[in-house]
Amino acid sequence: MILVTVTRNEQTARQIHLHRGCYPFWYPEPRGIQEHQWQTDVRRVSLIRWRTEAEMALQVDNRIRFGLRNALSLQIITPGSTIVAVQGWKGGLGHTNTMRILTVPNDPADLELQSLQSLGSA
Repeated sequence: MILVTVTRNEQTARQIHLHRGCYPFWYPEPRGIQEHQWQTDVRRVSLIRWRTEAEMALQVDNRIRFGLRNALSLQIITPGSTIVAVQGWKGGLGHTNTMRILTVPNDPADLELQSLQSLGSA
């Protein structure tokens, strides 16, 4: 089993790398809120940073695209593979609330990060 992780925390990425079969990728994009706010009440934080649930979902999808693109470039996964994406609404134990079964796209263009402006044009 292969575990690909995407994190904004560089120290977490280094620590994950110590475990066999784990491939951490540091996600350098800013969170958009102050560091101390991201683990507070998710409804309040979403009002600060994201105007809509669609924007919040786009941020999550971009992190998944980032992880898939990097895993493909290292040949950890292959196009057409089935993967499981797991995420949580805040850090720490017991906050994982979403699991998606996805197919790795065959077209590299499908893994390009999307901008928030793309929501307005859709």
